[in-house]
Amino acid sequence: MTTCAEQRGVTVISLLMTTMALSQTTCERIGMTDITSVTSPAVIVLGERKGTWPDLIRAEKLVDRLSRRGDVTLALESVLAEHQGVLDQYETGAVQSRDLPELLRWNQWWGFSWTDYQGLVTSADRNVRVVGVGAPLEARPEDVPLSLPPGYPHLLAQATGEHTMPVALESTFAQNMAWMDQRIARGALDAWDGEGWLVVLVDRLRVEGGLGVQWQAQRMTDANVEAFVLADGDSPCFSGDQVWRPPLLSVISDALNL
Repeated sequence: MTTCAEQRGVTVISLLMTTMALSQTTCERIGMTDITSVTSPAVIVLGERKGTWPDLIRAEKLVDRLSRRGDVTLALESVLAEHQGVLDQYETGAVQSRDLPELLRWNQWWGFSWTDYQGLVTSADRNVRVVGVGAPLEARPEDVPLSLPPGYPHLLAQATGEHTMPVALESTFAQNMAWMDQRIARGALDAWDGEGWLVVLVDRLRVEGGLGVQWQAQRMTDANVEAFVLADGDSPCFSGDQVWRPPLLSVISDALNL
């Protein structure tokens, strides 16, 4: 009869093999060191699952580590660009953190827990320049040029998974998404002085597959642009994506109820 210790041993071996298999998929599994090793000046685009741990904790820790080594500008999709004045007032001490949710119209725009994002939005406390780059999904003005990544409609259809839409609307949706990606990238780069790191935190849908915000940013700057997905959210693993792997010890501990 197999003992409990033997069963646990088999489970650990199975988990190790699973982790090794995951590391061999088309996307690359990375960790904190891989991101902090990006040499400045550089643009780092992070894809988050909105309002989800551990994505936000990882983003906050990353910004903190980078800020100890040099200048950091943090661009947040979670804050509308039109509210930049509020962020500037907080940086100078003219606005208190308790007043930020109302002044930023947090619940109306983003809707996810303010507490989860507070550390990021108030990164000025760590001498980080914080920039709002959020923009509503809307049609591009006809007189404004748009850079549309090749194959973007097909990529978005894959990334949204079960949330399908009529084929006739895929092209329009892709154009609207690309227009928002373009505005986010432009707003972030315009606010960056080119020193240190520009960290842009956006919905992971704008990072997966490499045709979102980072694709737009690469066409607007000569600086190195890197993109990372902050967690494996059981979504498609696109070739070339860099996805933050779960800590191996955490995976094993959860499985064994340790």
